Amino acid sequence: MKDNRSETRRASALIVSRYKIKELEMCIKSNLKVVTVLLLFTLLYLLFICCEEEKSENSNITLKQAEQIIFIELLDSNDSGKVVYELPYIMNIGDTVKAKGGDSTYVAKDDCWFFFIDDQPGYRWVHPCRYSFVSCDDGEYIVIDERNEPENIDSLIIVNF
Repeated sequence: MKDNRSETRRASALIVSRYKIKELEMCIKSNLKVVTVLLLFTLLYLLFICCEEEKSENSNITLKQAEQIIFIELLDSNDSGKVVYELPYIMNIGDTVKAKGGDSTYVAKDDCWFFFIDDQPGYRWVHPCRYSFVSCDDGEYIVIDERNEPENIDSLIIVNF
């Protein structure tokens, strides 16, 4: 009789254990679905937020598009022997760029991307260089021949075409 009770207890314990294992499996599957959904949303967020190019609210031209305009139009698709810098954010109407050591100050006529092209990198200043303002609205650009780097050179980053 004791053997029957012990067998019954073992069988009950085995049933309870199997039931608990099933519960754990369901819990893990449920949590795995939640984690998968959270990872998917995080990935989508990173793709849309982190990879979005900077545009102004009324901008039609992205920074990447402005870079291509500079590369094709001003450098003839060849940046050999030149270093191009860009301001990584949009200049607003009325913002200014001043040439170092000179009296020249240039005013943005509309929202634009600013580029500085060093035509003789490695040479000491004063030497030929160019400033270019690319309109955020339509991609039209102006080029100004200069002989000094801009005062805001520390705010500029090198463009890698």
